[in-house]
Amino acid sequence: MTAPTYDVAQLAGLLRREPSICTSCAAAKLALSPERVLDAVVALGRTAVIEQGLNRCPLCEKTQWVLGVVPVPGRSVPELGRILVVEDQRVIADLLRDLLGGLGYAVTIAGTGEEALSVASVYRPDAILLDLGLPGLPGHAVLQELQRLDAAVPVVIISGNKNPELDQSTRAAGAFDYLAKPFGLQVLERVVAAAIGEHERRTQQPQS
Repeated sequence: MTAPTYDVAQLAGLLRREPSICTSCAAAKLALSPERVLDAVVALGRTAVIEQGLNRCPLCEKTQWVLGVVPVPGRSVPELGRILVVEDQRVIADLLRDLLGGLGYAVTIAGTGEEALSVASVYRPDAILLDLGLPGLPGHAVLQELQRLDAAVPVVIISGNKNPELDQSTRAAGAFDYLAKPFGLQVLERVVAAAIGEHERRTQQPQS
C-alpha cells in the first residue's frame, strides 16, 4: 500500500522535532493508525535512511522500537507542505516564516494582494495564510481571486480583528479557517496542519 504524501511529510517533520520516537508515540502524535505510520516509514525510506532499533523513547520513556531519520545525500526529505504567507507587516511575515519553517514547512512571503496572486500562480502553495489588512487590493478581494485561481488551496485568514461576524463572513466567502491575532504556536501548527490535510483531500483523485 502506498502511503499518502501528507502522511510521509508529517512523519518526516515529526522525526525532525522528536528524534528517536517510538512507533506508538508517532501514531498518537500524528493521529494515525500504527499501520499508516509503518506505511509512511516505508515510503520515507525511499528518500532517507530510517534508523530503527530498541531504545528509550523520550515521550513515553519506555524502551521500545524507535524511529529516526537521516537524509540520503542527493535526495530530499519531503517538506510538510508549501505555505504562502500574505502579510504586509514584514516583522510578522518573517516571524511566521521562521515559525513555520521550524516546523518543517517551505514558506514564501507576499507583501501585497497583487503579489500574492502572482506568486500563488507560480509557487502553487498547499495552503495560504492571508492577512485581511493589505495595502492596495483588499484582503476580501484577494480571497475571491485566490479561490478563482485554485479553489483546492485552503486559505486561512489572519486578522487583528476578533469580530465573530468577520470570521463567519470570510468562511462564507470560502476561507478554510480564521485566526485572530495574537495566536500561539500550537494554534498555528494545528490550523496549518489541518489546512495541508484539507488540500490533500481536495486534490486526491477518486478511488476507482
